[in-house]
Amino acid sequence: MRKKTVAITLSIFVAIMPFLGFPEDFKKAFYVVSGLLLSILIEVISIQSSNKIIRPEVNDFQVEN
Repeated sequence: MRKKTVAITLSIFVAIMPFLGFPEDFKKAFYVVSGLLLSILIEVISIQSSNKIIRPEVNDFQVEN
């Protein structure tokens, strides 16, 4: 859940960045860094969600009769 929260927060900052009045160089650097982070986060989230679907549950206990 933490990764999704970070992705949403970065997305919100990207959406409001043009209205905050930061210098152009800072905006460019922020857009590049946040874009890379969002791409990585989305890929990690999708891999983790697909692993949950594919991997069957394994019970590590034995029952003796």
